[in-house]
Amino acid sequence: LLFDTETTGLDPMTDTVIEAAGALWSIEHKCIVSAFSLLKKADQNPGYAINKIPIEGLVSYGADHPSFISTIKDWVLLADAVVAHNAAFDRAFLPELHGVQRQWICSCDDIEWPGTGGSKSLISLCLERGIGVASAHRALADVLLLARLFERTAETHDIGQLLALAVMPRVKYVVTNRGFDVKRNAAAKRAGFRWDPDKKEWWARLREDQANAIDFKIHSVGCGGDDYEQRWRG
Repeated sequence: LLFDTETTGLDPMTDTVIEAAGALWSIEHKCIVSAFSLLKKADQNPGYAINKIPIEGLVSYGADHPSFISTIKDWVLLADAVVAHNAAFDRAFLPELHGVQRQWICSCDDIEWPGTGGSKSLISLCLERGIGVASAHRALADVLLLARLFERTAETHDIGQLLALAVMPRVKYVVTNRGFDVKRNAAAKRAGFRWDPDKKEWWARLREDQANAIDFKIHSVGCGGDDYEQRWRG
């Protein structure tokens, strides 16, 4: 299930999910086989500048919370796994899915997209591969964009193998003695590390073989979850 949400803000403790969309994508046939999009009832949307979902639409067409969650669960249970871009963010806003036994895969951090040379944003990944981006930041638009990324990648690579690698155990690593050396920071970025401005550190979630291949000093700091992930598991 390729999956995405839209929310009223960035903090799952104070904000709420207002839209969800998903598409069942067949690894065997390399295509979407079915899809859904659903609004959740709400009387405000502080995130309108980003998601462009009008309050009137949420009031008139949004599902109540139990129906909204029930629909998402039904779709998740149809799939063998759930793929979302920045999956920990979506999971943090849907604690009701905690007990649903399905593997979650982050298409930003877990999947090693062949030929990626820069940003891991969904739009950047698509543009690098010649996939046109006409709209974004509505849940269904981003799900369909992710589907196009899967389809384009499947033209030359084994998606099943990429997903098999994506579900292998990972540990969170940070760059050791990073300082502010420009060359070291550039190397960290090329290796897929992200900069945390609050902790002032470069970090990445890596498999053991990936960590062993890094040619600068790193050390592990835990299981690899970010703040969203920790809140969801908590």
